Amino acid sequence: MFLSLIAFFKYLGYPSNKKKFTIYSEGIFYKNYYYQLALKLNQTNELTIVTSDKKEFNSLKDNFAIFLIDNFLIKFFFFTFVNCKYLIMTMNDIGNNYNRSKFCEKYIYFFHSLASTHQIYNEKAYDNYDIIFINGKYQELEIRFREKLKKLKKKTIINSGYFFLKYLREVKKLPEIKNSILFAPSWNKSKRNFFNSMSEDIIQKLLNLNYSVILRPHPEIIKRNEQKFIFIKEKFSKYSKFQIDLSEDNIFLNRCEFILTDTSTIAIEFCLLKKKPPIYFNFEKKIHNPNYKDLPYESYENNFKNKFGINIENLNELDNLGPLIHNFLAKKDSFEIELIKFEKETLFNVDSSVDIAFKSLININ
Repeated sequence: MFLSLIAFFKYLGYPSNKKKFTIYSEGIFYKNYYYQLALKLNQTNELTIVTSDKKEFNSLKDNFAIFLIDNFLIKFFFFTFVNCKYLIMTMNDIGNNYNRSKFCEKYIYFFHSLASTHQIYNEKAYDNYDIIFINGKYQELEIRFREKLKKLKKKTIINSGYFFLKYLREVKKLPEIKNSILFAPSWNKSKRNFFNSMSEDIIQKLLNLNYSVILRPHPEIIKRNEQKFIFIKEKFSKYSKFQIDLSEDNIFLNRCEFILTDTSTIAIEFCLLKKKPPIYFNFEKKIHNPNYKDLPYESYENNFKNKFGINIENLNELDNLGPLIHNFLAKKDSFEIELIKFEKETLFNVDSSVDIAFKSLININ
């Protein structure tokens, strides 16, 4: 707590012109979502970063002005009194979980997934931001509809595109692990969730089928289901074809041959990156906004899943995974054509997303 308090006061006293842009990150998991933008902003000598993760702090401290505030109470004071011109974050629900500071001029949000805004996030998740960098037209439609529905102040929307997809496509490609599956369960607030209920059986089944299994848990899974995570880690540690990926650089998204999830949007990233169909295990919908049907739009993640996913309903169907994948790959050319067309129609400026965001920020009113 003491070190967080010192960092908090140092941040408050840091020259205003050197923290015109402040990026807040919850942890190292989010670093690569903003890193390329941070490099550009750093050249202006007007950027600071605040993180709640010591690993992230250590990885960035040599190249950025960065402050570590990892104590919960001090983090509460940080958000109440943060004094910068523009606070940039990928943490949603500002004004709901943490107060907005009267000493911060604009709150800016960018996305860490390709999901829609209205189904897997809290209902008011984006209500209190001033500027939002969006991935595609679908998010603008959703945000604008909600503004009218709830009579909210109109936000500035910038059609930047998705920073993280650009990052993934520029990462050095590594050799693919033959016959490997990245198992990426989503996190869910519900106690009856996919990770708790099915992960053990699915991992065992895939190992029995002689797949190499890489478990990629979302940080929220470890936080909310720690005992189950430890149990799985210990149970399967004896298997040479099992490993856990907790890296921040998503190495195995490039290296795995296939991906299996329930609702995680990492499946969309995998598909757009590798031009292969993701495998969805239909367990339970992830719905964190019970009023999501107030918006008359099918969520992007559901739409993508129905168009491009291999959907299975039970463990026994995993026995037929080989033929299912073979059938999809037999249509590989048409699959790729449809996927590329879908990306162009639904996502903005993938290759220039960071440049657009940077130019928008330095020219902001």
